[in-house]
Amino acid sequence: MAAPGAIFIDVSHPPPKQKYDVSLSFSQSIVSHLRAALKRRGFHAFRDDDNLDRGENIAPKLLEAIESSTVSVVVYSKSYATSIWCLDELEKIMECSKNSQHSFLPIFYEIEPSDLRKQRGSVTEAFAKHEEEGPQMGREIVRQESVDYPEKRSRLWNCKDALEVLKNCKGTEAVEGLFLFSPKKKDIQVNAKAFQKMKRLRVLHLDHVLLSAGYEHLSRDLVWLCWHHFSLSVLPSQLYLENLVALDLSYSNIKQVWRVPKVLSKLKFLVLSNCHNLITTPNFSGLSNLEVLLLSNCIRLQEVDKSIGHLQKLLVLDLRNCESLRKLPSEIANLKSLEQLIISQYQDQYQTLTKKSIGSLGSSLNYVQGLRCLKILHVEDCSLIQLPEEIGNMISLTRLSIFGSKFGCLPKSICNLTKLEILMIASPRLSNLPSEVGRLNQLKTLYIGGNNFSSLPESIGDLTHLRHFHLAHCERLQSLPKLSGSRSPKSAVIVYNCPSLESISLESIMNYELLSCYRCPKLVEKYSTHKIGTSFLNYKGAISFRICHSGGMFPYWLQYETTNSYYALKVPPLGVGNKHFIRWIFYVVHTIKDLNHLSWYMDYKFHNKTKDVYIDCRYLVARAKIGILVGDQTIFDYCSFHVKELDLEEGDEIEISWNYGNVVLKKWGIHVSYYTLDDYH
Repeated sequence: MAAPGAIFIDVSHPPPKQKYDVSLSFSQSIVSHLRAALKRRGFHAFRDDDNLDRGENIAPKLLEAIESSTVSVVVYSKSYATSIWCLDELEKIMECSKNSQHSFLPIFYEIEPSDLRKQRGSVTEAFAKHEEEGPQMGREIVRQESVDYPEKRSRLWNCKDALEVLKNCKGTEAVEGLFLFSPKKKDIQVNAKAFQKMKRLRVLHLDHVLLSAGYEHLSRDLVWLCWHHFSLSVLPSQLYLENLVALDLSYSNIKQVWRVPKVLSKLKFLVLSNCHNLITTPNFSGLSNLEVLLLSNCIRLQEVDKSIGHLQKLLVLDLRNCESLRKLPSEIANLKSLEQLIISQYQDQYQTLTKKSIGSLGSSLNYVQGLRCLKILHVEDCSLIQLPEEIGNMISLTRLSIFGSKFGCLPKSICNLTKLEILMIASPRLSNLPSEVGRLNQLKTLYIGGNNFSSLPESIGDLTHLRHFHLAHCERLQSLPKLSGSRSPKSAVIVYNCPSLESISLESIMNYELLSCYRCPKLVEKYSTHKIGTSFLNYKGAISFRICHSGGMFPYWLQYETTNSYYALKVPPLGVGNKHFIRWIFYVVHTIKDLNHLSWYMDYKFHNKTKDVYIDCRYLVARAKIGILVGDQTIFDYCSFHVKELDLEEGDEIEISWNYGNVVLKKWGIHVSYYTLDDYH
């Protein structure tokens, strides 16, 4: 059996000689190791970052290299699909693989094949981004339907073309979709008769468009109407809505949606967000198939019509920032299909919770406690004095967020929510968590902010799936219990502005990749950089671990310190065997350069210059929502891996280099050592 990670390519029956034996499609440094292994075995491998001459048109050369290769090796990683180049390469590789003389070999690095089949996580986002490129091509294809006569195209994406057609009343039955936006955010005047001949118009998206009288001229086939900054106070009765599936009137001037109840049996999405003059919702009794109702930022909304209880298929109800709304109708208890309920005024969760409460919306929770399909409940600044004990009956909840309320304790029944994955609680009067909180065995994120307790229950250590543990503004908190969260990428314990905190378990913290503690002076004083680093000097474990804190102190035992952005060293004799690991300990002192940016980052690269193999490591220094970090900040970073990861041998030259954005690198130091693990296989 081949050793893990070994690549063998059958050349017992070689195809006709090509320019390259292998072309590599990738977005990870693992390819450096693969390329080195292929090179040692006599294969000529193409890699796009070093085989292209500077100044060449890259895309054609990439495609040519694939065509000129015998085998294409595609290394799928979490970041593979984020690269448009990689996706374009993949398309070309699949095309070439139809040729029996061109082989295709997939390798899955830190992802599962099912991630591609099911398109999960970052893969989903990246492929979606690539379809965005596709729709752009689609628009050009549509334009080519009739370059000189836009009125003959099926869709008018271009605002200039759409305006020309409307201004000159050139509309035809060919037009099925029209998009018109005002680039200068100034209203565009259009005669409604311009739509008279567009009988097949199904999708209409307008923004800052004023229509003259004659709304009956709009197509009766409309299924999707989005009209942002609609100027009238009510929808005209002449506008035919019966075929609509989606109606979006965001940022509009409407005070009421329609004067008399409408029967719109096909409508599934109703978006009225940011309608600042809307006072009451429409009557919902005729919207039997409505699934999504968005009313966020309707700051003058005072009443939700009790007919909302007829929406038996409603899945999402968003009442974010409806600051004039004082209560919800009791009929909301009839929304048996509801999965997401958001009642809040926006406020950054990492800021001190001092915003004035908006009224008695908190009492409306009594109406929703029986909604057993509810998966997401977000309540913020709603004068919530007490969580009802019946909240434990909402067994489908996966996310519960409560901010700015006034209750002093959580009901014990909250521990019955065993499907809960995210729990975020910020109440300045909250003095403790239920002792059995460890029963929430699916919990992945726990955020506790602005609360009044001095300790946390030991059962938090039973949360074995906990990946993100955030504590902020807990001024009386003195200690953290042991944590047993499983090590996973980007797992973190983040502690911010907890001035009394002085005790943590470093052993349990090592179940995470990151411990970030800012404005926690007692904690930093007790666990100094010297003490932390010393405990890792002889640590044996192929892991990465990082601690961030305020201050700029270095331990005395670092082998090398510099203000440069790179450092080079040679590999000493390692001895025989395959059990050697390299251990890196970094200390980095930096300051934030530009406080106006939302984030600041640093990354470093390990580069075996002798073999041209490298490993990249990027991590975020800070985000704006965590708080402005003034003055020197220190990062302690422990990183260890097997020497084969860099294909290291005696005498090889290694370079460590730094790259950073919106950060001033003041100084950094490093301690490098080697060790063996006898039980390594």
